[in-house]
Order: sequence, then structure tokens, then C-alpha cells
Amino acid sequence: MGLLLIFLITRDEIIDEAWKYVNVEWVCGEDNSTKWQDMYEKYGCSLHKRCDFEPGKSYTGVAYGFGQNDSYVDFLDKLSKGYAAGNHLCHYTNYGEETGIYPPDWATGIDCSAFVCRVWRVPRTSSTGLYERYRHIDKSETERGDVLTYPGHHTVLIVDPGENPPEGFLYIMEAAGSATRTVYRKALWAEFKDYTAITLFEEKESERDTALPYSIKETIVRNSLELTLGEKEIDYTIRYRIYNTAGFEVKRGFIFYENGKGKVDVSDLIPSIYVIHVYIGDYLRRFYFIKIRS
Repeated sequence: MGLLLIFLITRDEIIDEAWKYVNVEWVCGEDNSTKWQDMYEKYGCSLHKRCDFEPGKSYTGVAYGFGQNDSYVDFLDKLSKGYAAGNHLCHYTNYGEETGIYPPDWATGIDCSAFVCRVWRVPRTSSTGLYERYRHIDKSETERGDVLTYPGHHTVLIVDPGENPPEGFLYIMEAAGSATRTVYRKALWAEFKDYTAITLFEEKESERDTALPYSIKETIVRNSLELTLGEKEIDYTIRYRIYNTAGFEVKRGFIFYENGKGKVDVSDLIPSIYVIHVYIGDYLRRFYFIKIRS
């Protein structure tokens, strides 16, 4: 048998969680910086031959670490254990190419997409993954808790879109290599002309051309996920994708219905937490579920 969990989050909860990353206070020790000088020197580019932080100084905000995915709690814990504070793309690439280890296992921090995934409470993915998986909206429709993403480049969290988006100013939070840590700042909308606005939230009923005509009931039955779409005739193509907690797609396919019910076989998945995306025409529903042993 199995268990289904659906996690809900509000816009305020997203922002509250993000502030914890921006406001976390810490003191850089020698074990977090100069101890690792040889690693920064060897694997860094000309701009990043040393740690971004100086021993003995106090800082606010989780250190930027390209490829890293540490929560603010894990970040503080790793600092106490002597991990290096932060790393950049050059360290990630050069160390990884030599050792096969990505990201650097001697550093701690978080990068832009990991920060967004953490505060959105969704599986870890990249800026490109965010672009591909979540609903695109017009920048004029953005609200607090929505995201601007430039696939393959950068991702930021919107705290306040301003009075007339996408004109004028907005307020954002981001894990930025240029800032060396997670920060809150005022920005010009013009900075994000190449970015796409995405949201975690479903379209408001009043804004839809037509309401989704089916109510979906989800359960896990042994090694399959059962979806019920009421008694109406199915007139959409139903497809699905399943992602693991690292944000990687592990399975995809089509759902075939009989008597209003369809099943997704998950017997080949190892026991873990997953998120399934169910596509009904242009509509997307996301559910978390836990696969457990039978």
C-alpha cells in the first residue's frame, strides 16, 4: 500500500521562507576560507582565486555556491564543520572535470535556482528546469512569490513587482554570484527583459477561458497511483511526468482511462518521495506522493 501527500504553500509562506536565507547571520572562520586557499587557487578562474569571505568578519545571507543546494540550516551546520564558504562556476566545472564530483564536496552554499526551489518547496532543478516545468505568465501579472527566470543564466524571486510591472522598479531576492550570497534588493524591470515570468500557482478561475471540467481524486494503491476523473467522457490527451527529489525526470507516459479511472504504474520506482505532473490538455496538476515498499 502507499500514501499520497499534497503540500500547499501560500505566497506569504514563500516570502517568509526566503527571508530566512537572506537574513541568516554567520561569521566566517579560517576553516571556511583560508584553509581552502589551495582549492580556490587550483580550481578557480582569474576572478575567483580566493574565497569571497574574509575570516573573522560577520556576514548576512547564505553564501553563493554554484551547484550547491544547502538550506540555511545545513549551511550553518557545514560552516561549523569547516566547509568552505561558497564556490563559483569555475570551481564547480574544474573540480568536477578532474574528480567527477559535482558540486565541490568541500564547499557549502546555494545557487539561484536551488534557492527558488527551496522556498517554493519543489524538487531541485535548474533555471532551465524551472522554465520548462512551471506555468508561464505575463510580467504584468506577476505577484509576490512568483519568479523571473532566464534559462541557463539566472533566476530571481519576486518580493514586490512594483506599481506598474514590467515598468519601473521591483523588489527581488536572489542567490547571486555577483553578490556572493543571498540578498534582497531593489531592481529595475529593464534588467529582466530577457527573463520569463513563471508561477507556482494555478490560474485563477475567473481568468480561465474554460474551467477544468474534472475534479481529480488521487490515491496510491500498492504500486500504482490511481486518478479518478469523475464520470464525464474523457476528451483530452492525458499524459504524465514523474520527477525525483533532485528534480530529474524518472518516468513519463500516457494515462489510459476505463470507467473514469486511470492508473500510473510506479512499481519500478524505488521507495522515495516523488512529484507527478499530470497534463490534461493545457492544464497541469502537480501532486507529491511517497512510494513505499508493498
